[in-house]
Amino acid sequence: MDTRPVTIADVILRTPSDWGPWFVRIQQAAFRNDIWQFVDPRVDEADLPVLTAPSEPFPVPSHIRPGATYATLDAIEIEFLKSLLWVYKYNMASYRKRREALFELVCLINSTISRDFWWLTMSFDCDSLLIAHKLLVALQARFCPQAINKSYARFLESPCGKFLQAQNQVKAQTPGQNKRRGRRRRAKN
Repeated sequence: MDTRPVTIADVILRTPSDWGPWFVRIQQAAFRNDIWQFVDPRVDEADLPVLTAPSEPFPVPSHIRPGATYATLDAIEIEFLKSLLWVYKYNMASYRKRREALFELVCLINSTISRDFWWLTMSFDCDSLLIAHKLLVALQARFCPQAINKSYARFLESPCGKFLQAQNQVKAQTPGQNKRRGRRRRAKN
């Protein structure tokens, strides 16, 4: 029996046809690290949850009883302080793991897009925890077929798009003139 780990072939995002498999790979990496809710490109940036460090301070004996020291706590209070320390350490470790996973996701995104499109990734603040979301939104707008269709539909609703549609309708109504003109040119040659 083969015990080698199964690996996913690298998908390099070059064309809109690469979007589906590439996006699934990025999405799987985000789900595996429990950070999808922070990078989902379908969610507006203002509506994204913010990854923040634990707000509770490092537990000290005075949190259990004002003015207390470790030496003045009884056995139950010491156990309570230990549980507060455990919760604090767990929350900090979880925060650090997610923060690191967000930056690793940015590295994965950058390493799996074609060099021709690195310019899409150059304009973002690298220190921001929102960079993975911003990258996915920019790449989705460029490569996702549905996003391209929505962008094209918005263009068609613009004054310029309506003008071009009107020009195409005029050309479609007079196809015979274009054909005759083409025949004359061929006949002269």
